Amino acid sequence: MSDAAPKPSPRSDGWMNLLTGMGVENKDHRLSTSYQARTEMPMAQIDALYEQDAIFARVIDTMPDDGTRRWIKVLPKGDDAENAQSLGSDVISWLDELEARTKLCDLWTQGDLYGGALIVVGVDDGLPIDQPLNIDSVKAVKSLTVLTRHDVGVVGYDMNRLSPTYGARSVFTLAGGERIHSSRCFVYTGRVGSTRRLIERQGWGPSKVERVFESLRRYGSIWAYVEAMFKDTTQGVLGIKGLNDLLLAKEDNRILIRLQALAKSASAYRAIVIDQDEEKYERREASFSGIDHPILRAMDDFAAASEMPLSKLFGQAPTGLSTDDQSGMRNYYDLVASRQRRILRAPLERLIEMGMAAGVIPRVEKKNWQLDFEPLEEPNEKSEAETDKLRAETDSARILDNVITPTEARSRLANDPSCPYVLDGEEAPQPEPSAQDQLLLKELANPTKPEAPPVKAPGKGAPVDE
Repeated sequence: MSDAAPKPSPRSDGWMNLLTGMGVENKDHRLSTSYQARTEMPMAQIDALYEQDAIFARVIDTMPDDGTRRWIKVLPKGDDAENAQSLGSDVISWLDELEARTKLCDLWTQGDLYGGALIVVGVDDGLPIDQPLNIDSVKAVKSLTVLTRHDVGVVGYDMNRLSPTYGARSVFTLAGGERIHSSRCFVYTGRVGSTRRLIERQGWGPSKVERVFESLRRYGSIWAYVEAMFKDTTQGVLGIKGLNDLLLAKEDNRILIRLQALAKSASAYRAIVIDQDEEKYERREASFSGIDHPILRAMDDFAAASEMPLSKLFGQAPTGLSTDDQSGMRNYYDLVASRQRRILRAPLERLIEMGMAAGVIPRVEKKNWQLDFEPLEEPNEKSEAETDKLRAETDSARILDNVITPTEARSRLANDPSCPYVLDGEEAPQPEPSAQDQLLLKELANPTKPEAPPVKAPGKGAPVDE
């Protein structure tokens, strides 16, 4: 008796139909469909697409522009929040001097376009630039320089599997062979599926064009076919009496000579000359009914691949029941907010810490301030008024419930950058009393003795003074 393990039987659990061939290999055409990896697009072709195709350029530019349009705010928090009240304006002013908003927008844009980019921070900490940054020794932050993944080389990786930066680059090489440590850079790697792929790709992700190219190709091809159809918008039709007899008699030359004569007269004399009894000429227009449907579906497909609503990508309302695209815009803004936190938050917080170490902005402990992004949607006057009214009603209700004091409500309003009022001092000013209130207060302050009523003598009607 053999001790060999029995061979497992092949699995065939799936829908099959031997008569129709469904689910049968070599008979069901669906089973022959598979995905084949494309060759990665070269940088020259990516540059050409970005420079010459307006729709693709909008796919790359729109999200970074929206992500940096409303910018940031630095809010105080914690026990020492009072000392951090003025930190927000100081941080914004210093970041504007460094042109940080423009540089971070370029980092995002070029990272999506090429699959990765970095900002080299010109920071002076007294150490060579190929050494890790000593944040406590920072003396000045001088510049921010944006480079793409193709402008730098990688000579070192963090291969410690227990490190939080496992797989990340530790040292870059710049033009001329100069080395710079990654702690002096803000790196955006693009989107990579796994650490294994990140290492295989030398620490960089794929260009965004790799994900949207097929949808872009379909969209562009449909428009190219539509454009080609317009040259045949109208077609001339010549009716020749006895045409079948001429063809059977093999009189093809007579037909060709006649067509050449018609083409010559139309070109030279801008007129069509025909035999009134033997021939008939007419122009028939091509029908373009329903041609918009494949174009609209291609637009939907390309917008989905680009992660943008139609109104943002093409500047027009979507078709169907939802004509205002409010849900699409909300989803888009949620996506942009998520990318803000993933791409911009860490570089901004690190940059603020460098500024505090250099003494150009007040040093406040990290636990006493927080970085946040402004809402992406631009408010209008009506929405701002409704929001202000809702806040005022909320403050009034909380004051009546003894949850907060009027001073606390006034302090919140005074610290709101959008507040239209100039509020000086912590205590709310007392309103001037009206004229009626002033008279009442005067009477309460100087009360007068009321006069006694006259006393009547008994039995007589005349009053008697006491």
